[in-house]
Amino acid sequence: MLLVSDKSAVAVRALVGLARAGGEREAIAIAEVARRSELSLTQLEQLFVQLKRAGILRSQRGVGGGYLLTRTIGEISLLHVVEAVDGQVGTDTDPLFNGPKDALRGALSRRTLEEVVREDEAAGTPMYWI
Repeated sequence: MLLVSDKSAVAVRALVGLARAGGEREAIAIAEVARRSELSLTQLEQLFVQLKRAGILRSQRGVGGGYLLTRTIGEISLLHVVEAVDGQVGTDTDPLFNGPKDALRGALSRRTLEEVVREDEAAGTPMYWI
């Protein structure tokens, strides 16, 4: 895969919603993340399983349970998010496209969730830049 899918964009959007709700410090109910991110609960449940498996999220059961980020938003690259939901970037790419593949991987690895959250907050309305 050499493109970023809609699924990856939705995952970033969900993580922005989680981060803005305080998901670095406390567990946030998935229903709250869905509401804040304007995403379907079913879609989030599927994505959060993948993000948890990739080590980006952890879950907390019980009263006050939900999901938390496992690291700070400055430590989570968009490459990690994309590869958690879409698989490794560029594995099925013809060697002819190694340059563009490496450029995409580099750009995604340098861009953090923190940058996206900051831009989202500055815009005042949800905007999700990958």
